[in-house]
Amino acid sequence: MFRDRIRQAHLDGPQRDVFICHAGEDKEAIVRPLARAMGQQNISYWCDEDNLGWGDSISGAVNEELKSCRFVLVVFSSAFCRKNYPITEWRAAIHRETLSGRTIVLPLLVGTPEEIQRIQANFPLGSHKKYITWPGSPEPVVEELARVLARTETPAA
Repeated sequence: MFRDRIRQAHLDGPQRDVFICHAGEDKEAIVRPLARAMGQQNISYWCDEDNLGWGDSISGAVNEELKSCRFVLVVFSSAFCRKNYPITEWRAAIHRETLSGRTIVLPLLVGTPEEIQRIQANFPLGSHKKYITWPGSPEPVVEELARVLARTETPAA
């Protein structure tokens, strides 16, 4: 089963590399392939369907992960723009980024050039950030993510 394979590939630890913020409609085409590719590259991530069990507190788990993850990869899409919950997650990540003074939010824009323009118009607070666009497969995104992670690793004491 997909979830079991992802759980096997997922690294457990006190701080994950990436929290994947997304709309449910993007799960099949974008989020699951990204999660699979991250797992193959030993990039630890948190994604709702892979980490929440029956009866778990969704808001509690999301809150804890948003506080502790190194980065929040935000899958901005037309579906994302219509959903309150992922927008709230994005706002929390932007707030954390502002308070910390370091890059936390990594925008991934999904859609046609016209859709991307609409997304940017809906979220002017995020329009100042360098973003990447979904190329149709996860590998280029995960390669860029690996570069970001390598650049920000803290040396062992």
